[in-house]
Amino acid sequence: MKGLMNILKFGITTVVVLLVLELFLRTTEIAPTKYTRIDDTLGLVFRPNAPLLLLNEGFYLGNINAAGYLGPVRASSEVKRVVLLGDSYVEAFQVFERDHFATLTQAEFDQKGWDIQLENRGMSGFDLGQMYCRYLQTVVETTPELTVFFMAPEDFAVAYQVLSPMPQLTPEGALRISYPLERNSGISIRKQLENNFIYTSSTFTLLSNCRKLVAEGQWRTILFDKLAPTAETVEGVPNKETVAAPPLSDLAIKILEDLAGKPIAFATLKPYPPALRAQLKKLNFPIIDLMPEVDALRKQGIDPQYWEATNEQGHYNQQGHAAISQSLVRQLPALITN
Repeated sequence: MKGLMNILKFGITTVVVLLVLELFLRTTEIAPTKYTRIDDTLGLVFRPNAPLLLLNEGFYLGNINAAGYLGPVRASSEVKRVVLLGDSYVEAFQVFERDHFATLTQAEFDQKGWDIQLENRGMSGFDLGQMYCRYLQTVVETTPELTVFFMAPEDFAVAYQVLSPMPQLTPEGALRISYPLERNSGISIRKQLENNFIYTSSTFTLLSNCRKLVAEGQWRTILFDKLAPTAETVEGVPNKETVAAPPLSDLAIKILEDLAGKPIAFATLKPYPPALRAQLKKLNFPIIDLMPEVDALRKQGIDPQYWEATNEQGHYNQQGHAAISQSLVRQLPALITN
């Protein structure tokens, strides 16, 4: 009986400590609640108006807007809307909103009096498969003037995502979208747990972030600063720049063929190999080449992907975003007016 009472006391004490910790984390905003949630059909989405405080290669402080994407909501029937789709390079939680290439480009358009409005709908982890689904599910119905898929060559590989809708080829070779609940009935239990705990609790968010840092090997940099091994020397953590571009799969080709003829352009986050360029041009997709301005920085001795705080290569830094903005200002208007 005494042992049972001790277990009960321990359990109550643990709950009280967790509640106090949760209150402390929320009040001090050391670890805000998760800014994403899992939707039944869309997969991972942003929580509207969720606060953001992120430390990674750089630093980000801001909010998701009321419409559930990044940047200001300025929808108007009098402007030509351009939707930006992509992964973490477009989401860009490494720089402040004011330094993001979408913000810089929008400022240039506004100054020139051009009625063009950019919408940043980037989401970390997106590849061609997720962008295709998100485009069909949420973008195409809003009839933007143009949608730009910001992609590196490796993003054309369609990876399996447990909690996301996925394009698939049927045995007959047709293209369809499969949903998480359709693939696995037990996924709803995981989704409920994540939505109710990891995505709404600051404590669980903090623990989840710590687990992610450990899995990615970033804990070495946090603990040992400049003494930590770089991404190239940490076993199991490849440098993003060394990932080889896979050949286009039948599924990827089918997705591109389905998107052909729609107001879509592709922007090069990294150089495209000739075969990929040829495939896109064959389907009449415009290609926005971001590399000339980015390479111009490198020729000046400025690395657009170097982060001094972590002493490693990563996403584009402030100078990289400025270069991408220059490229978009130079090339994007012609695609919208044609």
